[in-house]
Amino acid sequence: MQKAVEFLREQTKGIRGATISTGLVGSIKVDNVPIAHTSSILKKDSQVVVTIYDVGAVNPASVVKAICSAGLYAYVFSKTTVVVSAPQYGDKEKVLRHINKCGEEAKVAIRNIRKTLKKQGVDEAELQKETDKYIQEVDDLCRIVKDRI
Repeated sequence: MQKAVEFLREQTKGIRGATISTGLVGSIKVDNVPIAHTSSILKKDSQVVVTIYDVGAVNPASVVKAICSAGLYAYVFSKTTVVVSAPQYGDKEKVLRHINKCGEEAKVAIRNIRKTLKKQGVDEAELQKETDKYIQEVDDLCRIVKDRI
C-alpha cells in the first residue's frame, strides 16, 4: 500500500501551476506506461521536449494522443521528438482532472492490495484500518498538489 502512495507522490511531484512541468508530462501514461519510463523529458523555456528512446516500442503519435487526452497541447516535432506547449489560461481544470485521475488509480491499487490480503486471511479490522490510513494519505497528497496549482 505504501508503494501505491509513493508512486502517486512520484507522479505528482513536478506538477506546478501556471507552467507545464516535466513531472506532469512524465506522469501521463501511454499504453499503461508513464512517459517518463520510455522517454527523456526536458524543459526548454515554456515548452517541454519529450525525446522517445525507442520509436519501435512507443509511437510518437500515441504519445501526442495521450498528452492531448490529458488536456495539454502537443505535436510531433521529429521522428523521436514530441513538443508539449505551455498550458493556456483555463487549462487548470484539465490539470486538476489529471491529478484526480492519478489519485483514483492509487486508491484502486490500495483496494486491490486489501482484497488480496483479505483472501490470505489477514485480520479484516486491522486491514481496514491500514487501508483507511493509506486512502487518507492519498487524499491529503492530492489536496496538497491541487493547492500548488
